[in-house]
Amino acid sequence: MTWLQDAIGVASALTNILFVLGALIAFRWPHGVSRSLGRDLLLAAWLNTAWFFWMSTDLGIGYYLWVASFILLSRAVTPAHPEATGTSPTA
Repeated sequence: MTWLQDAIGVASALTNILFVLGALIAFRWPHGVSRSLGRDLLLAAWLNTAWFFWMSTDLGIGYYLWVASFILLSRAVTPAHPEATGTSPTA
């Protein structure tokens, strides 16, 4: 592996910490949840797809569930737009 692959591998491993923190914050929903958390979880899912390009033949179903969990948690913690829910923001 090159230094870049090593760095991405370490960053990918650290995304698990982000996932745990995101899940803990989601339990406080809607208090404390920001739009940036959803974005960060999507970026983590994107980073985790690097394993697909390095080891695409050796990956099992657990890998795909792992990446999908980041995407699903991102969707769960992202607040909906008031326009999408049909409600108007309060002034």
